Amino acid sequence: ASGKWLASPIWPLKLDYTIMAVSSTYDWVVVGHRSRSFFWIMARQPVLDQAIIQNAMELGKAAGFDMTKIEFPEHSVAPAAPPAKGV
Repeated sequence: ASGKWLASPIWPLKLDYTIMAVSSTYDWVVVGHRSRSFFWIMARQPVLDQAIIQNAMELGKAAGFDMTKIEFPEHSVAPAAPPAKGV
């Protein structure tokens, strides 16, 4: 899957990114910039299966991104919220 994503973090700045891959359940997405300067693997959960990360990195490398510069931030896993009380 591929598509375009236009982000505007500060008006009038507009940045266009390419959606390089997305899961069928929208749990994760791989996004890159045409300059090959920006590459993200984003997920809904703080932990992502290593096979998905490896496939995303292979996709990025094949598209010309420098995978030696990729950073993996630490994420804390928040405790599950208690179940909502019935009404």
